[in-house]
Amino acid sequence: MSCADRAGGVEISAGALKHGIPAEAIRGVLAEPLRQVPQGERVLYIGLGEDRNLLEIVVEGRSVIHAMRLRPKNYAYLTSSPTDSTR
Repeated sequence: MSCADRAGGVEISAGALKHGIPAEAIRGVLAEPLRQVPQGERVLYIGLGEDRNLLEIVVEGRSVIHAMRLRPKNYAYLTSSPTDSTR
């Protein structure tokens, strides 16, 4: 997997950058997420980007594989318990 950047020991893949979310914004969400949602081998992190937009970041193992503005299908995680992974 191509590594574009590292965030606290986690690789940010080139594919994670394809939606235009800067590596610095990804690092910010990983450092201070509003929610962490375990999804099997992956973890969904939801947090605020540098421009205060809500972002979704997906980490698999030690790699960030997805980063984009939060999609409506994931809004429910903001009102559920931070450890609730039933959605």
